[in-house]
Amino acid sequence: MFCSGSSANIDLLMPDRHMDLRFNISDMDSLASGRQPGELLNYLNNLENYLTSNDSDVTQPAPPLRVFHDGCEYVLATNASVRQCTESPSWDSYPETAVTSESILDLETGHYSAVCVVRSSHVTQVFSL
Repeated sequence: MFCSGSSANIDLLMPDRHMDLRFNISDMDSLASGRQPGELLNYLNNLENYLTSNDSDVTQPAPPLRVFHDGCEYVLATNASVRQCTESPSWDSYPETAVTSESILDLETGHYSAVCVVRSSHVTQVFSL
């Protein structure tokens, strides 16, 4: 559920197209339950209660503006509503590949964007542009 690690992005801007490409490589490890940020765990518990409750008095929780983890402070940069759909295509050459489509609505600006992400846990080729 919670991961920690590093990632890097390369953005390929395509002015003659309606979309751009972002290539991302990540090296993430799952956080053990004792190392997960308490602020996020509390928020997720409250959000689950809000979404599953039949009580009309339950209010939607606000996400934490700051999270402290391993001596570092993280500040909420984006407050968005995300709808996500993940599929696992049956590609024999790349058996551990997942394709995720996301629709993202920024709750503060009303800006809408869509993202399609292809993830593979075993990269066997190096791609160059």
